Amino acid sequence: MAMTLLRPSVTPPAASTPGVPPGSGGASARRTARRRLAGTALAGMLLTGVGVSPAVAGPWPDPRPQGDRLAGVLRVDQLAPTEDPASLAVVVNKQRPLPLDYVPAALVPVDGGTIELRPEAADALAALRAAAASAGITPTLISGYRSAERQNEVYAGWASSMGVAGADEVSARPGYSEHQTGLAVDLGSSTRPECDLEQCFAETAEGQWLAAHAEDFGFVVRYTPANSGRTGYRPEGWHLRFVGTDLVHQLHLRGADSLEELFGLPGGPQYPN
Repeated sequence: MAMTLLRPSVTPPAASTPGVPPGSGGASARRTARRRLAGTALAGMLLTGVGVSPAVAGPWPDPRPQGDRLAGVLRVDQLAPTEDPASLAVVVNKQRPLPLDYVPAALVPVDGGTIELRPEAADALAALRAAAASAGITPTLISGYRSAERQNEVYAGWASSMGVAGADEVSARPGYSEHQTGLAVDLGSSTRPECDLEQCFAETAEGQWLAAHAEDFGFVVRYTPANSGRTGYRPEGWHLRFVGTDLVHQLHLRGADSLEELFGLPGGPQYPN
């Protein structure tokens, strides 16, 4: 997708999300409608000969209801830098490592325990867990910030039990983990703890709630069945990455299923060496 995009001519939508009557379906239905609207706009641009690129020339109309508005689609160069380890938009994968000595400037304990996150991620997680609790969902805390040294221990444990090839599908090598940013958290299931860090987590009450609502708090389920080819990891319904609600909105408006797709960056299952 390296074509030039002209600003599309799109009729501004009505105040409510098209196709979603007020009070019906909730946030999940609104997200589905937003994706459908964005896809319709892109299809119209293709039919009229307008090229499509992640680097749009101007904002699209925001299809979300009044009071639920964020910025329209931005050019990639208007988004936070992806090279800065401290950026909420930093992209970490097997092609894009962090400095081994990188430590976030500030880390705070979650629930007063040993798990730490950057303050903005910790605040968003507290709000997420409070909302989940009000719905009868109580995800447990498994892991937050990990230094490169700690990541080396985690990776070595997987490699010893699964071999290097198997470990590379489920764990990052030191310096290549999102956990080192302090923006990633692994959550578990209080109803089915046997599914912690297992594929069946996606089928638990906690996994299903997170899949439907994590984005409302600025988190994305980073590794999904749809983007495993780009991210290079098996699906992990328990691994949430905080990017902020602005960037979540950009992912929706562009129809991107990963940070790699949003920014047009390399990823995949292979390390450089």
